[in-house]
Amino acid sequence: MTANPTFAEVFTQRPTAERSSRDVRLLPAVEAAGTVGFGRLLAAEFRKLTNTRAGRVLLALIGLSILGIAAALVIWYDLVATPGAWWIDVTVVSLGATILLPILGILLITQEWSQRSALTTFVLEPRRGRVILAKVLVALGWVVIGMAATVVATMLAHAIGAALHDTPMVWAPEWKMLLGTLVVMLLHTLLAMGLGLVLMNSPAAIVLYMALPTLLPIIAMMNDKLATVMTYVDPAKAWAPLHAGMWDGDIAAKALVAVAIWVVLPVTAGVVRHLRREVN
Repeated sequence: MTANPTFAEVFTQRPTAERSSRDVRLLPAVEAAGTVGFGRLLAAEFRKLTNTRAGRVLLALIGLSILGIAAALVIWYDLVATPGAWWIDVTVVSLGATILLPILGILLITQEWSQRSALTTFVLEPRRGRVILAKVLVALGWVVIGMAATVVATMLAHAIGAALHDTPMVWAPEWKMLLGTLVVMLLHTLLAMGLGLVLMNSPAAIVLYMALPTLLPIIAMMNDKLATVMTYVDPAKAWAPLHAGMWDGDIAAKALVAVAIWVVLPVTAGVVRHLRREVN
């Protein structure tokens, strides 16, 4: 009786062409998925901010606040405006945007965890640092847009008010004051996003951000030493001179200390927490 041939013997007896064709059918080539481009990330984060009801409402309120304060300048031009120096009133017109744009940044930075979409987002783009950077850039981009809208609204309000009250206008602005207002808006937005990165919860971050302007002055009222310390710690006090274009000496030192406390530390801690937190 002849022994049955082994599988290896049968396989080696097959023609080479047949073996190669079977190998190709059994082991098809696998194509690696392409990486998500950073431009696509920016577009996705922009859509996330404008497609939600909260985002649209906040953007509408920002626009209405800018237009409302500008209209008030026209109506009470001789009482509240600074005739001939429109750039001084940019800080006033930007008041609503300065308060609401940071809240927009909080919603953008915390929505992955508040709306339970972190798993989907970080599966599509596992590099969380790129996602965080895209969110920050989109939020800061909206700050620049808000500042541009504020400048345009202020110039129009002064043009109309000056024409109605026959007041001469000086159109060449003090650029330090405009730049200072923009920097303050950017810093407040980064502060709010730092709180959002650390807390990863929209209501908690918004409440803390809105409570800081009340809590810190109360601490400063306890004694003189705390009042001196708060000139460095309280961002509202440390950054306020920047609106007037004041950048030198002790003012710059106070501003930088406040930046280190309220921007650098929270953002760094929040990014580390985002990179290490388990998504489930």
